Amino acid sequence: MAAVNRLLALACAGGLALALGGCREEEAPAAFDTGIAFSQAESLPDGSAATVWFLTDLHLLAPSLTDYGPDFQALIDRGDGKATHYSDEIVASVAAEIARLPEAERPDAVIAAGDLTLNGELESHRRVTELFSAIEDCGVPVLAIPGNHDLNNPSAYRYEGSKAYPVESPDQRAFAEMYAGFGYGESIRHDPASFSYAYPLAGDLWVVMLDANTEAAPGSLGAQTLAWLEETLAEAEREGIAVVTVTHQNLLRHNAQFPYGYTLYNCDRVRELLTDYGVALNLSGHIHLQHISESGGLTEVATSSLSVSENHIGVLEIAADRSAGYHTRSADVAGYAAETGSEDENLLAYPEYGTAYFLAHSFRGAENLAADLGVSEEEAAQMNDAACRLNQLYFVGRVYEHREELLADPGIRLWLDHTDTRTGSYVRYVLEAEKKDENTLTLPALRTPAGTEEDAA
Repeated sequence: MAAVNRLLALACAGGLALALGGCREEEAPAAFDTGIAFSQAESLPDGSAATVWFLTDLHLLAPSLTDYGPDFQALIDRGDGKATHYSDEIVASVAAEIARLPEAERPDAVIAAGDLTLNGELESHRRVTELFSAIEDCGVPVLAIPGNHDLNNPSAYRYEGSKAYPVESPDQRAFAEMYAGFGYGESIRHDPASFSYAYPLAGDLWVVMLDANTEAAPGSLGAQTLAWLEETLAEAEREGIAVVTVTHQNLLRHNAQFPYGYTLYNCDRVRELLTDYGVALNLSGHIHLQHISESGGLTEVATSSLSVSENHIGVLEIAADRSAGYHTRSADVAGYAAETGSEDENLLAYPEYGTAYFLAHSFRGAENLAADLGVSEEEAAQMNDAACRLNQLYFVGRVYEHREELLADPGIRLWLDHTDTRTGSYVRYVLEAEKKDENTLTLPALRTPAGTEEDAA
């Protein structure tokens, strides 16, 4: 698979991640015994309100790994809409914005939920840890876990001219050593079989980071990690501690047309544990889609990829009574460009450029498919534009805001006359499924009684 040419069927070409390899739940060895020196983080006092910024799917490619030439750009343009050529600036803009904020307005923590790098390049990890260190220099702890792209990745390359050269990608031991200072080494409880850990955001509030991308159990939580999770949740319950969990892959479905490859292989078991112990909120990414699902009292917010328009940062605000609210904000890439004296017009007008780039490169081919239906050239162009626009709104969670406008679009109406096609079916599904705000959420409590499990999408 080419490094960024992750093309799926047209309906999911807007950024849905590829299925993971391996589906066995195995007992992982204690591979994280790396001599890490643990020192528990100083937490906020019990009952403190807390604000967390949530980042996922950063997909950063270190600038040293590309010449930014036309062949590299052509490769990126054949991808799924990620602005990989600006990935460093996008992530750097988050660190810079935190530094600009008055101390009282900075988040109490930043969570980075995996796919930190484009394809697990060691040099990209070094750049990510450099930017995370800049955030921590502002007094804001960073909590990280790996994603399915981050370890032992055979698609880790350096790009020069028309060639791609393999580069080193860390194994899980090397990852643990690099990222120990970002949550794991400061945890109140840690799993010796994975990079999972419980971080004390406050005395009565833990963030439980769950690593489902180990070498022994890729795409699932291994048996030892499940046992560790249950012990952790039981202790939190005994001590009256509220828990928010974090995974890279999803625990709930966020698109009913794509039921496989995005949820953990043993998501049923993980959900069962969380609902048994009354956990009300899981934060995830992986699918690159801004979407909120609920099942059996568990709500999951999948925040869209930081590397695609609108460059979402999820903001979780937890009140003193442990109710919570979530909303999104966009990384201030243009502000960072101006602050650093950039003369790149794309960066200086980044919100517009990012949207235009996603529209142009995430949903290619709809015009050709439309033309095959026997419509006129003008109608084919209308259908292409409408499908791309709907797809862009879908991935940022804003279809509901533009529903009437979409339904009135002549291109959308033409696709709805052809729902026997894959694109027509996708258009109909999105319009039927997306009838709520996917960018904001209010939870009355982070702990809830177990409910009745039912699928949600």
